[in-house]
Amino acid sequence: MRSERLRSVRFLFAVIIAVFLLAAACMILFFIRRDTPGKAVRSTLNQISSMEDPAISQIVLSESRPEISETALAGLHRFFDRFSYKILSVSQDGGSASAQVRVTTPDAYSLASDIRLSLLQGSDSGEDVSEEQIYALLEHLLSENEYPSAETTGTIDLIRQKEGWTVVHSEDLSSLLLGNLPQALADPWLLSPQQVLTVYLDRVDSMSADEWAQFFSVHDLFATYSTDAAKIDSEFLTRAADSYSYSAVEANIAGNQATVSVVITAVDTSAILMRYREKLSQYADTLDAIRADTTAVSEKSAQLLLESICENESTTDLPVTVPMENNGNGWIITDTSSLTDALFGGMSEAASQFSSSPDE
Repeated sequence: MRSERLRSVRFLFAVIIAVFLLAAACMILFFIRRDTPGKAVRSTLNQISSMEDPAISQIVLSESRPEISETALAGLHRFFDRFSYKILSVSQDGGSASAQVRVTTPDAYSLASDIRLSLLQGSDSGEDVSEEQIYALLEHLLSENEYPSAETTGTIDLIRQKEGWTVVHSEDLSSLLLGNLPQALADPWLLSPQQVLTVYLDRVDSMSADEWAQFFSVHDLFATYSTDAAKIDSEFLTRAADSYSYSAVEANIAGNQATVSVVITAVDTSAILMRYREKLSQYADTLDAIRADTTAVSEKSAQLLLESICENESTTDLPVTVPMENNGNGWIITDTSSLTDALFGGMSEAASQFSSSPDE
């Protein structure tokens, strides 16, 4: 009887130990499966998909940028609004691991192109661009426009720490999650020479006559040295700005050099000066011209030039070739002289014709 009871107790203990070991094994397996590189990656990417501020902030934070601004956060929220991902594979080697992932974001190159164009349109040559400007444009453009989705594949690195597997934050990770937007923004070939020149041409087109005077540093353009000099400049620039348009922008690119052809429609300065010469000739035959002193003749000449400008209604089409260069940051215009001359109606040729004798 006692031996049977002892066997029952031993059997009961054996069952309890077996159950305990099985439970322990299950718990170990649970913790192992819970703490895996794949789960760590999935947790991080889920936080971004859910647009949680701490996770999004980590994408751009660094030692040089310990805090994120409201402007940057607003731009990133817009960017990750349609973020999705897929983990393709996970590999582990001791205390380090890596995961191949494919993320879906707004098309970085389309977006970067619009950002660069906007910056070019709104800045003066040589002006530094701040991160805040870029993030503000990111938020604005994504709010106003619909961009196609694009997929980017890359690697996410992880390390095992005491608290478990942790994603390694780096510039490569940020670029991947942003769909390579930083690389697209830094690409010197992102914008074409035509696009850059068109921004310049559009900027001139949006200017008033006073802005033309300031932009081109105009002061007594026709060198009349008269009291009407400012009035002559204003009238000419008003007509030049009103007459201006452009067409047929085409580029010929060879390495980092380019020539961009464009047809400028401008005020017909040659016609103005030819009319002016006729008026001068008629005035020279008058008694007033014979009696007048040098100052009076100069003032009368200026008045006749002003009349010629006011009477002119003709325009002219001038083909221009603009040299450009890619300096490693993007395309720049290396010489604006021929373009400026065309914007002023072919001033050089008109002046040459005016200076020649009528019989030539």
